Amino acid sequence: MIPWWTDGANRFVANFTKWYPRLLNRRITAFEVGSGNSTLFLLSRGFQVTSAECDQGYIEHVSKVALSSGFSVNIVERMADISKEYDLTIISLPPYSDKIKPGFWSDSLKLDVTDLNYDVLINDGIDRAYFLTLFDLCKGSIIILDNCEYAANWGRLTKSSAKPDLSGLYRKFLRSSSWNRVVFEQVEGRDGMGVADPTGWESNHRWLTSVSWSHEHIFSKLIISDIGMPLVNNFGINDQDLSTLNDRCPFNWDEMKWEVDELYPETLDLKLERSSS
Repeated sequence: MIPWWTDGANRFVANFTKWYPRLLNRRITAFEVGSGNSTLFLLSRGFQVTSAECDQGYIEHVSKVALSSGFSVNIVERMADISKEYDLTIISLPPYSDKIKPGFWSDSLKLDVTDLNYDVLINDGIDRAYFLTLFDLCKGSIIILDNCEYAANWGRLTKSSAKPDLSGLYRKFLRSSSWNRVVFEQVEGRDGMGVADPTGWESNHRWLTSVSWSHEHIFSKLIISDIGMPLVNNFGINDQDLSTLNDRCPFNWDEMKWEVDELYPETLDLKLERSSS
């Protein structure tokens, strides 16, 4: 299953799941607004997922596929009923209507920031402004925000980019100095559409997905690249690896030459253990 995020964001998430669970010494947890392909993708990458969903069709489809794939599923109506025993928990919410003012529908969750103690928060569904305001307070989480083209004012844009409040909130979050981020854009293909994703689907407008983490997050200490891999491993979180660097690869300053012959010394590679999947 391929999430409906840009290719770069998908690669970023797939890559950090190769090493991050080992660093945490547990499963990665995720809370997503809106279930679908992303739910099944996250499950396949080893996540424990909680999805808030208001569409019964999606609830039935996602739970059926998840169960047939061997994952345990629990469908509840309140945050208080969530159990950590299940791979997937779907919070079944009242049906959404465009006639409901933003924020009023999602209030049925009775969410507090303390309820959002998840490794990854995903804003890709209904009431995006409401959830982005909450997620912005969750400095311990990685935030995946799809459809960042809402913040754009040029290119081929949908009517959603004409919502001043939503566009302004997206811009405020993406400009915030409290967060590090990578914004992934699906490059332009034919006739102003996005280039086809791995399933062959082409976005018909400018399309961007961002992944953000706070300056206090361990991702910042690991210096994560745009493909979701750390520049340093856990030995470099507080630069403790530098104390042994001269011993591992000595340089003779009197003779001005390296004391090792290898161009790529094995001693410089503090192996990062990761899954090959």
